[in-house]
Amino acid sequence: MKHTHILTMTAAILSLTITSPVYAENTDTTIQNLLDSYTDIISDIPYIDDGNENHMLDLYGTSNISENTPVVVEVHGGGFIGGNKTTNKEHSIILANNGFEVVTPDYVKLPDNSFVDAVQDLFAAYQWVADQADTYHFDLNNIFLDGDSAGGYYVLLTQAIWNSPELQEYFGVTVPNYNFSAIITSAPEYNLYDTQKLIDKDGNAVVKGPAGYTASSIGAKYLYDDDLMKHLYFANYVDPSIFEGCYVCSTPSDTMTRESTLEFTNWLDEADVSFTFADYENQGSGLMHVFNIGHPTFPESVQANNDMIAYMQSLIK
Repeated sequence: MKHTHILTMTAAILSLTITSPVYAENTDTTIQNLLDSYTDIISDIPYIDDGNENHMLDLYGTSNISENTPVVVEVHGGGFIGGNKTTNKEHSIILANNGFEVVTPDYVKLPDNSFVDAVQDLFAAYQWVADQADTYHFDLNNIFLDGDSAGGYYVLLTQAIWNSPELQEYFGVTVPNYNFSAIITSAPEYNLYDTQKLIDKDGNAVVKGPAGYTASSIGAKYLYDDDLMKHLYFANYVDPSIFEGCYVCSTPSDTMTRESTLEFTNWLDEADVSFTFADYENQGSGLMHVFNIGHPTFPESVQANNDMIAYMQSLIK
């Protein structure tokens, strides 16, 4: 197996990672001060000019930029049914504070819209990055795609579509003229057949709790659509080697998507694909699903986000 397995808050991790020069020095207090005082944000930029609030994005870290700058496109989570472009605001600020311009697109949600609609929105946002590169000094040679939970699934699906003409045709999208330097995903969903099992064919939840609520909210209309599900399970269409260099962040105490995340990493492992699995044990903060996004001042989150930033910085050309 070639993957790098990182465990947080240990001597081993410090020897495995490159220290980020800005974020690593911050304490939880200074991080909170940064989050409270940060103003370098351009809000509500339409990437599809149709007046739909779901077709807007926010842009972080553009002030005083005079040369091409690495970009992170950050896709928020929300169980496919919720969240918006400000959901990951704090995480986007931390990334922007470390030398990236950060693009955070919104996109339509289920069940009022389909998975296909959401994918088409995201590809329109990716194209916007290419079209606006000169305006905002985006470095198209250094574009990173980052997402968490449902957004983590969408970035994995994006990479699959990017490398599959069949999936491009099915979802009705065109790939922009650039490639991602790395796929970064935190606590991703991977196999939506696992979500399908949480509801019956009438759309009623068969388990209690957030997972059952999410599945029933998505609905049987989508989760029992055989053709759709076949295409959403992108392992049917691509070789795992396209995820070479993928960065996966997780914690064993994630009760939402842990099993699905491990199914993805096992798929890569079995194919002997090199990737980074940054897996963080709870050190007393009570880690949960997407801890590094929702609670960025936790010591474990400081370490996790620092490692993620260092990984991206190490790949900048």
